[in-house]
Amino acid sequence: MNGLLAQLLALSGVLQCPEGVPQERLDDARRLLTASLVQQNPTLLPLQPDASVPDSIRQAAQAGVAQAAALTAAGVRLRFVRQPYLAAATDPGLATQVLGPFIDGDGSFIELHFFESLAMRSLLLTFPFVNGREVLLRLPLETAGDAVLRSFTIPAGTVLIGARLLVHGVAGHVALQVDGGTIDFGFPAHPVGGSGDLEIVEGNPWTLNLQPRAAPVASDAGGDGNALALRLPTRLVVRSNGPASVEGPIAIEGFGSALRFETPLGAPVAADSDIVFAYGDGATTWAIDGHRSALLALRGECSVMNALWALPLTRLPPQEVGAAAHGGSVGVALKGSVSSPIEAGPGRLSGRDPVLFANADGLELRCRQGDASARLALSQWEPARTDIDLGPVLKSLRYASRRDAAEIVSATGGRLRTRWDLPRDAAGAPFGCDAELDHWSLMVEAQGLRRMALVGSVSSLPTRRHGLVLQNAYLS
Repeated sequence: MNGLLAQLLALSGVLQCPEGVPQERLDDARRLLTASLVQQNPTLLPLQPDASVPDSIRQAAQAGVAQAAALTAAGVRLRFVRQPYLAAATDPGLATQVLGPFIDGDGSFIELHFFESLAMRSLLLTFPFVNGREVLLRLPLETAGDAVLRSFTIPAGTVLIGARLLVHGVAGHVALQVDGGTIDFGFPAHPVGGSGDLEIVEGNPWTLNLQPRAAPVASDAGGDGNALALRLPTRLVVRSNGPASVEGPIAIEGFGSALRFETPLGAPVAADSDIVFAYGDGATTWAIDGHRSALLALRGECSVMNALWALPLTRLPPQEVGAAAHGGSVGVALKGSVSSPIEAGPGRLSGRDPVLFANADGLELRCRQGDASARLALSQWEPARTDIDLGPVLKSLRYASRRDAAEIVSATGGRLRTRWDLPRDAAGAPFGCDAELDHWSLMVEAQGLRRMALVGSVSSLPTRRHGLVLQNAYLS
């Protein structure tokens, strides 16, 4: 089989469209996957015909090859991220297309995020005597300098900042959307050929001032992601010869009681996949008693442990990141518990010591531990039956609401019991499945369509004799 078709089949051959997702969306995903694969490895061409591959996949591959050529001619690189449906973002980029949900081979929902590279101006640091260069910053292409090239005005757009400029020794870059800014040099910067890039030598001091992109205003329609009113710092200052700093308060409003913090607490630190600025001098408690979710009605009161502003970190080559997703996230760690009835059935869920994250895309509430006393019965064809016990112990609990999009409740823990109508054993009883729930999720999309995903496992299967099969036996 042609290598390109083999890779496309490995990525998408088992994917299916669930209720409410047209087949054309999967065709589009395969087209874009093909374009990305070809750009990553042009030796996969030419595309060889293969009658064993379904027509729809071959046609999508052919369209993808043509799109790869068009993107390459335009100087655009396409990449993709395959992740669980409505999972927490793992990429700091702004996806140009998000396609899904699709049903994967194990029955779970996945979605595909596609990102296009962005033409930008690089600030290059040159090291004398060693003929080396480092990409310090990536700035909007329209960034303009004064007559002597010592002061530059940065328009609204995406800025990439070398992570080591924020925290010593950290590799990669942070990406954020800005409403504008400036960069000033001690000595003039030098243009690099006709590329638009700028070059400075080591020892040339500079200061970068940025205004992080304000989050969208809250709206009356939609779920919790739309009700969110988020406040970000008014300024981020990065210096070549001193620590980075931020100015202005951060706040989360519209989801429970307001959380506002006035004072940055010093230099940033690296934490997991973010660079974070700690904040203090603010709210000491948080309470919630109802909100806009169609899945939960959270109630509880917690103490505030700490708060921060986080910038997403990427270790992709800076030329491949593309547009940034937002102007950073506000995170608040809480001590206490929240609980809620489940809209899908009787019972309750609760989570301990939640962490709340919010940005322009929406909000997430995560608990590492929780418990449940909820049971759900799924309606299927008669006489098949599935019963779900979501408790008693939850190893994780997550609630997320995307702006203008779907919301999800997911957790790890519980049990699943299914009894199918066919096949049956020799005594006429249906075969079944009794499994531990590795993961479950309840979802509601913006149009009101509801979905549920269950992934279970059986640690051991008892050996039982259900009957005999006689080979080559004929009865008359």
